[in-house]
Amino acid sequence: MKFFTYIFLCTLPMFFLGCVKDTDFDQLDAVVFTPEIELDLIYFNLDAGEFFDETTNTARFTVRDTTALEFLDSNEITGSIQEIDFLFDFNNAIPRTFEVDFEFLRMDNSATYTTGTVVQPGTTDSPTNTSFTEVVEGEDLNSIESASKVVVSVTIPAADAALNGNLTLQSKATYFIEY
Repeated sequence: MKFFTYIFLCTLPMFFLGCVKDTDFDQLDAVVFTPEIELDLIYFNLDAGEFFDETTNTARFTVRDTTALEFLDSNEITGSIQEIDFLFDFNNAIPRTFEVDFEFLRMDNSATYTTGTVVQPGTTDSPTNTSFTEVVEGEDLNSIESASKVVVSVTIPAADAALNGNLTLQSKATYFIEY
């Protein structure tokens, strides 16, 4: 117990010797936090058979998928985003070129922002990787912030029952935020 008393008596004067005289608390407003938040956005693995309807023996030229953008619903985030970098990474083992469109929509399904890319053909033996980056900043940020979902449309020029392979997409969004 003598040890703790000795430590207490030695450290007590330090509390009274601390100085806050030159501290300028007005500078607290100038502190800016700039976190980068990286989130997975969309993932899919489409089989070539999804582009052909065997029941009706007809091609399905477009396949769509919808993903909710729950991160943007936060009131703390809206208005604080300075830039968004979208990275879309495709792996195509289907011997066809694809047009891929990304449409950001409000709850009432009205479009706020659209972009797209072309994915090069590949084969099951030699898949082709295609990366697409979309940087959103300035006035376009308001369009993205007002979106509640993103619809991905994958369009193929031609398909038949003999078509095989897979098209995969992995994507992420990096949000640059300033508080």
